[in-house]
Amino acid sequence: MNDVMIIRSQYSRFYQQFKCLECGRCCTRTEGGILLQPGDIERLCNKLGISKRKFKDTYTIVGDEQKRRIKYPCPFHTKERGCTVYVWRTKMCHDYPVIGYDSGIQKLLVDSNCPGVQKMIADSLSRGGKHENSPSRNVHGVQPVVKAESSSPA
Repeated sequence: MNDVMIIRSQYSRFYQQFKCLECGRCCTRTEGGILLQPGDIERLCNKLGISKRKFKDTYTIVGDEQKRRIKYPCPFHTKERGCTVYVWRTKMCHDYPVIGYDSGIQKLLVDSNCPGVQKMIADSLSRGGKHENSPSRNVHGVQPVVKAESSSPA
């Protein structure tokens, strides 16, 4: 499981500040595979020109919670070309590094192992921003609230 940081921010505000470094970490190191949402399979099948059955048999697994996921590491990511289905990518891929959101209290669950998130925080700190246990906790206009521990075994 990835380390998770809970950030108090609006979804759109976070993405105005976050810059993807296009490192491919999210494609090649997403433990357990990429969770598929309604519409993902149909969109990718149309792009690839294959049936849903062939897509499921070739590219997916069923996870512990009986939800279908793209195999790990992502078969659509190559070192040379990056994401080969970028325009048609899954909702989870589109939203990354945000892995959860509560609109009622405007909190984002963010993968803190994402190099882009780490750079955003480091850049803010180098400009005098605050983080974690600092009194203001204001990082680049985004407010980190809690850093959860990884649930993977040591």
